[in-house]
Amino acid sequence: MSPHNMGYRDNEDKLMAPCEEAAKDILPAIKAAIAIILREHYGYSITRLAKILGVTPTAAQNYLNGKRGGAYLKLLLTIPELRSEVEEAAEAINLLRQRGHSVRTASFFLCRICRDIRYYVEKNRAECELILKGGKRR
Repeated sequence: MSPHNMGYRDNEDKLMAPCEEAAKDILPAIKAAIAIILREHYGYSITRLAKILGVTPTAAQNYLNGKRGGAYLKLLLTIPELRSEVEEAAEAINLLRQRGHSVRTASFFLCRICRDIRYYVEKNRAECELILKGGKRR
């Protein structure tokens, strides 16, 4: 996704729920960010990540390599407010796994992060575009 169409400008005249649009662009970025944090902070294997994320090991590897997630992945990992939410989700998932509980109970993190990144992009479009072009945060 390029910076000029962040915020779904192409779909402004279509009746679509935010979740419809988010499923295509934002959710893969959130899953990729969580996978990266689980790998970096907790040493999760590709197989374990794939199982947690409900994807194939190849897809999990693509999350880690940044081949899935696009522009939103960069924002999630660069903007401290958003990264801390991803880290919180990863920590919760790790604790649930350690205690033998289903990670499904942590699904609400996906919705919260999705809501927050959409809001952040809408309110800070110029900053997001600068980050995506390789600039520094103001």
